[in-house]
Formats: sequence, structure tokens, C-alpha cells
Amino acid sequence: MKKFALLVLILLVFTVPLYSRPKLEVSLSNVHPAFPEWYKRYNLSLTMNPSSRFGLRVRLGSLDFEYKDFSINSYSYGYVYPYSSVDALLYFTRNNVSLYSLLRLSAACGSSAFFFYASTGFGVDWYFSDRAACFVELQDFLILYLYNFGGGAAGIDGNPGIVFGLKFGIY
Repeated sequence: MKKFALLVLILLVFTVPLYSRPKLEVSLSNVHPAFPEWYKRYNLSLTMNPSSRFGLRVRLGSLDFEYKDFSINSYSYGYVYPYSSVDALLYFTRNNVSLYSLLRLSAACGSSAFFFYASTGFGVDWYFSDRAACFVELQDFLILYLYNFGGGAAGIDGNPGIVFGLKFGIY
């Protein structure tokens, strides 16, 4: 019975008509709730969708209303947090709703330190027009990390947080 249910699920995912996604999207969302005063801090991101199933998202900058820091390609949250991260998105789309899985890969290195970070998450987009959507994500569901700042460490962790925002299609 489980194999039959899995087969039906796979057929539904790959045979449903796909909602055409914008090729480039700009999104604005709050930062992960682990940060203090998170509701005053926002991330600006650019998503590139080469197909209706796959996408890549990069962070462009931040809007910090707590410290009045509005920057492009710079983060000043005061934490060791991914400075250069790329999110890989896998979409499961039907009509104007898209479920997607998220894999975030980040790395940073300096003269005597390095940091690697990978996390998973899930999200849903709801397109209320052809080029605009609301979204909700569950980020950092599972985290794999490896770092060396004086003493090395590696591990598996989880720090789930809900992030919500808006997406606007450019092209």
C-alpha cells in the first residue's frame, strides 16, 4: 500500500499542470526569529528560476530598522552568520500555489578561520496575481555545520524559524 501511495504521489507531482513562474523575482522577508528584534530586520533577495521546477536565490542586502542600517550586499547583524549563501529551491506547483523545498549552502573563510553551513527548509508561495506572491517558509529545519575558529567543530542541529514575506516577479 505504501508503494502504491508513493507512486500516486510521484505521478501527481510530475503530471499536474505547472503554473508559469517569473524568471526573476525580488523578495522581501523578515530575518530568522533567532535574531533579537527580528521583526525590525528584513532580507532583500533575488531569485532566478531557470525552469518551473528549479530556482536559485541569493541575498542582496538587508534593511535593519533597529540600527537604521540599509545596505546592499552587506550584513551587520553582529553574529557569525552566512555571508555568502545560495539557496537551491525545488518547486511543486499547482495552479497559483507552489510548495517548495529549500537547501541553503553557505561558506565563509578568513586568514585563520573557515565556516561551512547547510540547512534545509520548506515553504509555500501563493500567487495573488501573475507577478506577485506572498510566501511563508520554515527555515533551518535541519542544519549541518563545520567550522574552525581557533578550535574546530562539526555537527547536526536544528533551529526552525518561520519567515514570511512578499515576492515580485521582474521577468
